[in-house]
This record gives sequence, structure tokens and C-alpha cells, in this order.
Amino acid sequence: TGCEGDVPCSAAQVMLAQFTTEPVWYADVLDFDDDSVLLSPCGFAPPSLTAPGTQACLGKFAHPGFQGVHVSAQLKSGTVTLAQLCPLHDSFTLLTAVAEGEQCDLRQGWAPALRVRFAEGTQAFLDSLTSQHVAVAYGNHARELEWIARLLGIQALAAGQAAGGRA
Repeated sequence: TGCEGDVPCSAAQVMLAQFTTEPVWYADVLDFDDDSVLLSPCGFAPPSLTAPGTQACLGKFAHPGFQGVHVSAQLKSGTVTLAQLCPLHDSFTLLTAVAEGEQCDLRQGWAPALRVRFAEGTQAFLDSLTSQHVAVAYGNHARELEWIARLLGIQALAAGQAAGGRA
């Protein structure tokens, strides 16, 4: 599911979903430092991505402007591919990045979160973003996204790279 009507993020999720059997999710790019970024969706985590030894749970939104239920879960560690479809005038660029995700505490005590680390630091990734949302999938799908970009006739831009990985 996307967020706040972000159609380009939803399209990037569909692109990633072609290459994985696990759920693809979106995240807001939040707190960052020199080598990591905190990714956190607004309460919508697929329970199948819950870290081993932890449990997903349902809760009711208690924040003004939000209604319904949310899924709180500590997300599992592992290599992740981030994608952002960036509208630029009369074309698009597909930003891709591969990072290592680390299990972390829930954001604000209830929201799912994953801290990701880039082998080359966060700056190249952060400088390339055009909005706060990214599509996220476990695994390294950078080459497949480059292939999709060529097929669609759009530019692919790799930013950041996991240790030992390819972007």
C-alpha cells in the first residue's frame, strides 16, 4: 500500500513486486546520520516481515487525522532494495539503492521501523531523493530495476550501496 496518494511510490512498489515473493512495502525516510537512515511506514507493516522472535500486533490509531487500525512490528534484518520513481518534467528517473537493514525498536513505541546502513554513507542516497517515500523490498533487486528502467526508456540512478552488494 502507498501513502498520501503517492502514485509514483505505488508504481515503484509494483516494479519491485515483479522480482520478489515477499511483500513490498513503502516507508518514510526519517532520522539519518552519516551511515544510516531510519525507514518507517505509518503503521502498515506486512506481518510476514516481522523479525524472528517478535510478534506483529494490531492497534488502533490514536493520532489526530488517522483512523482505523495499524500493524506494529519490528521488521526483520536483511539486505533491502529501495526504489523511488521520480517525476522530472516530461520524464521519470528510477532511483535505486541497496542497503543492509537492521532490526530496531518501534518508532515512537508503535510504528514499524527498519534502520538501513549504506556502505558508502547516506549522502548520495539523501541527495537523490525527490520525496520522503520509498518503496522497499527484501533482497538485492538493483539489476532487475535497471532492466525495467531500460525497458521503460527512463533513466536509472543507483545511490548508496550495501557492503559487498551491487547497486
